[in-house]
This record gives sequence, C-alpha cells and structure tokens, in this order.
Amino acid sequence: MFKLAKSEEIGQHLSYLINKKYKSVRQFGKAYIEEDRGTADNEEIRKMSNRLSQILGGKKSVQIYDLPIFTKLLDVSCEEILSAGTCFATTSNHLTNYAIATSKDKKLWESYVKREDQLILNADEYGKTVIDYALDSENYEFVKFLMDNGYIWFVGTDELDLFHYAFGAGTSIERNPLLLNNLNVLGLKMQERYELRMKMIVLAIKRNDIQMLTELHAREIPPLYQACLYSGAPKDFDDFFDEELIKALAGASDEILEYFSKEFEITNQFNKTNRLIFPFLSELINALLESNNDYIEWVLKDAIFHNQYAYDKLSELLALAVDDRKKYYLNCDHELIKKEMQQGILRDVLFFDHGNLVKYIDIHTGRNIVTNLIQVTKTSNDTKIKRLIQELNDLYNKIQNITPII
Repeated sequence: MFKLAKSEEIGQHLSYLINKKYKSVRQFGKAYIEEDRGTADNEEIRKMSNRLSQILGGKKSVQIYDLPIFTKLLDVSCEEILSAGTCFATTSNHLTNYAIATSKDKKLWESYVKREDQLILNADEYGKTVIDYALDSENYEFVKFLMDNGYIWFVGTDELDLFHYAFGAGTSIERNPLLLNNLNVLGLKMQERYELRMKMIVLAIKRNDIQMLTELHAREIPPLYQACLYSGAPKDFDDFFDEELIKALAGASDEILEYFSKEFEITNQFNKTNRLIFPFLSELINALLESNNDYIEWVLKDAIFHNQYAYDKLSELLALAVDDRKKYYLNCDHELIKKEMQQGILRDVLFFDHGNLVKYIDIHTGRNIVTNLIQVTKTSNDTKIKRLIQELNDLYNKIQNITPII
C-alpha cells in the first residue's frame, strides 16, 4: 500500500527519471509514440511533448493508459511513479545492477553496457555498482566479459599505473554529459578500491585461470613498485593483505601455487630491474603448513632459493662497497677505521615492512638491490619440512644481521 502523491510531485519525479535516461522530453515523447503505435511523425511528437510538459509541470495528471508505457520506457514500477519515488516495487522490466550482475545472458550484458541511460556507471540505492554485485556473487564470466571487451580493467596499460593504489583500474565507458543526473560512480570506485582487483584474483584462483592471474599481476602489490624507486619508503604491506586470497591459495592447484611461489621482476622508471617474490608468501606457507598441503615442500624450496639470492646479492654489493671505501682510507686494518667503514655502509641498508623488505643503494656507485624476504613462524612434525623451514629462517636471520667484512 502506498499514498498517491500530488500531481506536482509526480511530475517532478517523472522529470528526474526522463532526464536520467533521455536527452530531452521530446526524445522521450517520440519513444512513447513508437512504443504505442510503432511510428511517430513530427506533429504527433509535438502534441505529445506538449502533453508531457503539462504532466511534468503538475498541470495534468498521469493517465492510466500512460502507466504501462512509462514503466517500460523508464524501467520503474507503477508504485514508484504514482508515489513520486517514495515507494518501490520490483518489476520484470526494471533492470537493476544486481539483476545484471547475477545474469548469465551475454546478450543482456551487451545491451546493458550500451543502454542510453548508462545504468552501468551508476550505484544503486545501497551504494553498490554492478561490479560489486558481480564479484560478490562470483559471476566470473560476466566480469571477464567486461574485461575481454575493454569495458573495464583492473590494471592500467601505463607502467606508471602500477605505482598507484589500485594499479590504474578504470572503465572505458564515458559519462554522457547530457545526462545531468548521471555520475561515473563505476569509474571512481574502480580507481579507488584496491580490493576489487583482489576479489577478481580470488575468483581467477578458483577457476585455475593462470592467464587471468598474469593479466591481473596477481603476485604484486603497489608497495613493491614504490620500493623499487631510489628514494622514499613504500606503503605498509599490511594495508594490502587479503585473508580471502590466502584462503583461496591454501586450497589451490599445484599449478597456481607454483605461479605464486616463483620469483618475478619489477623494472622501475630508471630501467633498474629487481627480483622479488609474492609479498605474502610467508602467510601462504603458514596456511599450507596448517592444511598439510603436499606442495609445501616445493613452496619452501622456492622461498629458500629467493632468500639465498637476496643474501648472496646483498653480500656481493657490500663487498664491492668495502673495496671502494678502502681506496680512501690509509689504515684499513685499524679497528676504529673498520668500524667507521662498516657503519657507513650499513647506513645504506634499509629494512621495511617489519624487516621483510630490504633495500640497499650505494649512493656513490648506484649499485642496488631491492627485494623482499621470507620467514616462517610455524613448524612441522615432518623432519624434512622442518629442516627446510629452519634453512629458510636461517637465511632470513643472516640477512637481518648482515655485516660487511673489512
């Protein structure tokens, strides 16, 4: 039950609905006649425009025979029109973000994207866009359809996009400036909400879609790119931790686990390349240990390989720094001189992310390494696994306590 609104209020709400979907009242009037009779000439459109103007101005009431066409053309219910937007009811021809996001109809998806009212760009009364609903309902095919057709992306095409909070996510669907009440909420949310990409990564893991994971840069987070710059501290890794991602990985295939446990490279704007590894591999290893996953041995071996690389590379760079500094000291065997040299070199060895990322840049030569480190807090009753954990943690501790040999 709802209360019938005044003609002026109904007119104002109809005006809002028409402006939201149509470029003008005349265009809506033309659509009305075509829906009613099939064709419309200029005189009929003029008369209809005049009648609509009187309805919108509150001088005339909406007639019963108007309602079926109004509801269809404006995608609203009779209750919404007659209550001036204070009462809503579902209707088969009232498309919603939720209805589209849970649909499996590809033809409906395409028509939805190309609607003149650009419903896809809007959030509903709950503040949710179609992407929110699609990811929450795990409609992977629909989101992939939008990506494959270039309507949305979670990773920008510019390399600099990878330094940004949401990796340059966005949409190619541009807001029509003639639709005054239409805002590009979808584009704003894609740019501001990092977790949307993470949800798509989780879905790709569940679908065992390595190609999608590669496209999404699934092993990477913005702070890794920020850390690869010459100066400045990266954002806290904790801000980018996603528990659902680790849960999905704990039950993933060996192929997916192999992808996440292997090293990868990041090249910064200065063409310097650094080797890194999935920044939450420690948490993943702990989860695999809890679930007694058989692939844990290979993940640990990959982590050991990476920590060993980090230790060897950092040791090499510190040794080169020692050789460079010895050229400027007369008595390099003196204990005070050795201590001064060590302290000077170690000032350039910086640790971030609770010690899990090491950054060294020799300001004199430009030699550098930026990489993350892996340690494990859990153990295992399996002797072999326990030994691998110890080897991994020993390397981690050696890096934390590294000292150049003078």
